[in-house]
Amino acid sequence: MQTSFDFIAITLLGGAAQGLLLALALLTIPRGNRAANRILAALLFLFAVSITLQILSGSNDQLGLLNFAQMQAPLVFLCGPLFYFYVFALTRGEIRVDGKRLSHLLPAIGAAISLSFFLQSAGTKITSLVEEPAMPCQMCEIILWLALAHLLVYLIATIVTLRGYARAITQSFSSLEKINLNWLRYLLILFAVDWVAACGWQLFGGDPVTANYIWLWASLAMYAIGYMGLRQPEIFSGNGAAAFAAEIVPKKKYEKSTLAPAKAEEYHRKLLELMTNEKPHRNCDLTLPKLAQRLAVSTHHLSQIINERFQQNFFEFVNRHRVEAAQQMLRDPAKANLNIAEIGFDAGFSSISAFNTAFKKHTGMTPSQFRKQQVVFISRNAA
Repeated sequence: MQTSFDFIAITLLGGAAQGLLLALALLTIPRGNRAANRILAALLFLFAVSITLQILSGSNDQLGLLNFAQMQAPLVFLCGPLFYFYVFALTRGEIRVDGKRLSHLLPAIGAAISLSFFLQSAGTKITSLVEEPAMPCQMCEIILWLALAHLLVYLIATIVTLRGYARAITQSFSSLEKINLNWLRYLLILFAVDWVAACGWQLFGGDPVTANYIWLWASLAMYAIGYMGLRQPEIFSGNGAAAFAAEIVPKKKYEKSTLAPAKAEEYHRKLLELMTNEKPHRNCDLTLPKLAQRLAVSTHHLSQIINERFQQNFFEFVNRHRVEAAQQMLRDPAKANLNIAEIGFDAGFSSISAFNTAFKKHTGMTPSQFRKQQVVFISRNAA
């Protein structure tokens, strides 16, 4: 049992150390979304400190247990707001510090005050435990349930923010690979599983040794952030979602639109002519503002035309044209020497995975299957 605990403690310390190193790295990045980087650095630092306190409180030394048990509770009350603010900064590009934002820190301050027992001297704690042995445990249990409920609120708020962002970017962008924040959804799943485990741990007695496994899962989330940072540098550099957030045109209702029917018809015709003659969809960085500028119309009116006349959002509209362009090239015998990736890039897709996904969605088959089908069709006609 001791060996198992030592192994977990070492793993937890590794997660804490990585959190501290990542926090330092984020603070030293001079470019990109510095607000998001600083918030994430603070979050990683809090995780590292919380994990360290958990290791100290889980030691076999009773005095160590008295000195460090539940000391991480105020930090847990900070994790939810910081994670939400990080997502907010990523999706909006900035975040202002004002009274409304600072009010999110009040639960953490309240938790710190309520845990004054653990800030007393060891002698005072022992005396209190002899006189009222159940008092600290009851207090800690109440605070833990409050912390879990508090964290759930922010997890839900973060999910809502990400879903709104996912809808918004399809209204303005034709390529989503660098801005879709899918990696953050996976990270949210890790935290959600950890939250469920913490609730189960509390319901079934709250064994101190078992708590290490919950913090071990949190440590794995720390490793995941480090891995994603190596795999997608734009997460930390700020060149991903936040760099484009200012261009996002939120989906709006068109009941009060100033677009007259005659103008709508004119813009619809001009849009079709532009897509046919100039093929702007072949630019993988095409956005709604760029296309609106070429048509000399407002982004709101162009979005309305695409949504109402084609029953599509901007992302679907552009990628359908890209798929149709790719189909033409796959049918063309003169382009038989081009591989699938070259055709996808020439059609305007930014990656082979995006090409395959969009092509299969619109045609029901992969580009390779479509090409083979065309070869069979041509051979039968030739025979």
